[in-house]
Amino acid sequence: RELLLQSIEQSVANIDEAALLFSGGVDSALLALLLKDRVDLQCYCAGTNMSHDWALSEKSAEAIGVKLKRIEFSIDDVREELPKLVKALDSTNVMKIGVAMPFWFCLKEISEETVFLGTGTEELFAGYDRHRKLLPDYKAIEKECKRGYDTAWERDLSRDIAVCGAFGKKAVFPYLEEEFAREAMAIPAQQKITEEQNKIVLRELAVGFGLPNEIAFAPKKAAQYGSHSDKLIRKLAKRKGLTLQEYLTAL
Repeated sequence: RELLLQSIEQSVANIDEAALLFSGGVDSALLALLLKDRVDLQCYCAGTNMSHDWALSEKSAEAIGVKLKRIEFSIDDVREELPKLVKALDSTNVMKIGVAMPFWFCLKEISEETVFLGTGTEELFAGYDRHRKLLPDYKAIEKECKRGYDTAWERDLSRDIAVCGAFGKKAVFPYLEEEFAREAMAIPAQQKITEEQNKIVLRELAVGFGLPNEIAFAPKKAAQYGSHSDKLIRKLAKRKGLTLQEYLTAL
């Protein structure tokens, strides 16, 4: 708790306003809760109007009391912006593009110079399905979390920084502040994940800060599925008679 507050305070030093990429799940919701009284905060969420994140972000923003701008994108929008995203990331990796797509649409609308992201909690608090599949081998889960943390730059941070950088924005990752991350990684996996729930420590921490239970423990989909970006990219590939990887490579 104290280390997360310390990370937040360090992050907002000399900042009057900030943006937050906000899906409404526990990661971004907790950041919103902690940031809203420290800076002039504007939350952003992008997706289709039938997507999971579109609905959850509105519910969470209302519960927390933060400003939310939702950006709706269509299949035509995705087709137009995909080549720009591929160029910005210098990658055609399917997962990387799918995750980055809703972030890209948010960044197109963000006016604030500083952008907060909830990246890193999956590795720190055993949030992936691959962690659950290793149950009940908690040592294996801890090893997988460590592996994920050690490769986070290559997989996640470089992606997020590249998207923000394409629009001249600074990306900030409070959960990956060194002292907080080290403490989180040291917590035994038994306290983080069960068959029924993941990221237990983070969810309980969020409730302790005042986040409502229904938000802290709400089911959450990965960004590419929660926003429907993956679904739309696959439709575009299918129209061309290509696999998803072939379509992205051809851009």
